Amino acid sequence: MKISILYITLFTVLAFSSCKEDEKPAPEPPPVQAPSIHLSKIPGVQSTMQATYYSQRVDSGFIGFITYIQGWATSYYKSTNGATLIPKKVESEGVSLKANKGIFSYNPGNTQGIDYGSAVIWEVSATLHNPYILEEIQQKVPEIGDLNVMDSIPLHENLEVAIDMDNPFTALGSIDSVNYLIKSNYGRVIKREGGNTPVIFTPTDLMQIRKGEAYIQVEAFSIIYKTYGSYKVAYVNKGVFNKQVWFY
Repeated sequence: MKISILYITLFTVLAFSSCKEDEKPAPEPPPVQAPSIHLSKIPGVQSTMQATYYSQRVDSGFIGFITYIQGWATSYYKSTNGATLIPKKVESEGVSLKANKGIFSYNPGNTQGIDYGSAVIWEVSATLHNPYILEEIQQKVPEIGDLNVMDSIPLHENLEVAIDMDNPFTALGSIDSVNYLIKSNYGRVIKREGGNTPVIFTPTDLMQIRKGEAYIQVEAFSIIYKTYGSYKVAYVNKGVFNKQVWFY
């Protein structure tokens, strides 16, 4: 009887060990892709020309974290009936934008990009359906130096997101609205506030974000409208900041 019990016990242990060996650890979730710098398409116009300062905190090694700011430019052009236009020349602050599938853009890569001052100059050559444009927008492009958000954030509490106005690299100028985005591998939440108003994300808002890595993106922007005959253009000056965080 004791021998039978011993065999049964050994068989149970071996079977359990075999099952444990067959179990594979759960795969690590892929890294969260940082939110892109998108072109705001403004309704009611034939063209949007967007000047952007994109900033993020970068670990520079022995110096520590620094704020890295790049100047981008993006635009598109349509006829009054909605057809895509490809002007031969599109420049922002004298820098040429390249066309790809109807969108003109300048990506600075690893450089600091376009250095916008207190105004932004755009030049666009004429086509059969859009006029020649040489415009100086007398308004600075917003710069965001950091956010008033911790690196680790609890999911069960209200989260207030605000632009750090005390950061020496923050210079918003005149803005109309601020977009707030939280993005993870599981979902995203977007809110908009007028002016430089902080926003609250509730635990209910954060349910689809879940635990783990995420990004918070803040866009502060202004829009100026101009009309050239019957051709309507929206000039967007935008500051974008991406912050990598961890929810628990």
